[in-house]
Amino acid sequence: MKESLITIIERTRIKTKYEINKILRESGLPAYLMEGIITGVLCDIREQKAIEIVQEIETKNENEEKKE
Repeated sequence: MKESLITIIERTRIKTKYEINKILRESGLPAYLMEGIITGVLCDIREQKAIEIVQEIETKNENEEKKE
């Protein structure tokens, strides 16, 4: 059976927090320095999100044009 979106999101959230904490421990960086790294990663994710939205809109428009 296919997992629900909420299950996937929650599992990903937990795994992300675990990995971030692991990186903090391994690197020895204080949390205030890690914040800058996470902010940069968040910017990268937002850029990827914007690209995916544009691609999805373009695909939807192409599919609608084919139907006509």
